[in-house]
Amino acid sequence: MTKRFLTFRRCGSLWAPSLVAALLTGCGAGQPANTPQAALPASNTQAVAPRVQTPQPAAAMPPPAVTSSARVQWRYQCPSPKGGEWLVATYHGQSPETATALTLQRGESQTQFNRARLPGNPVFLANDERNDYRWLLEANGSGSLRVRAPNRTAVETPVLTGCQPVQS
Repeated sequence: MTKRFLTFRRCGSLWAPSLVAALLTGCGAGQPANTPQAALPASNTQAVAPRVQTPQPAAAMPPPAVTSSARVQWRYQCPSPKGGEWLVATYHGQSPETATALTLQRGESQTQFNRARLPGNPVFLANDERNDYRWLLEANGSGSLRVRAPNRTAVETPVLTGCQPVQS
């Protein structure tokens, strides 16, 4: 007597029994396999249960809040270190690590920062017209930001923590 073993293949988010069944149900043509498992003879054959894939923990960076063909925006809302209105930091690029620009907005006013040196430099530069400072904004993927003027000490540097992703 011969034994038959049923193999499973992943088809999208589902498991399909055997490659032939997957092809017959349209998997591979953009359609998930939804057919029931093929009936097995009762003699010495056992069904093989599909492997359940556990979900992976969420990445540090959320999905982009706004998507367009020209740019992707990653937006964070941070409590202001001095209280009052929240600050919204928006990265412009495929990811915060590769973004070429960052906008920091408080209420109606906003400042555009450009990355100092590409690629991957955490420092963004902008001119603050009111104080004539060349502000540095250091950002990392965890959503914490540090804004400072080069001629100030680190003690005076406000640190923005507790930033949360903003969905638009």
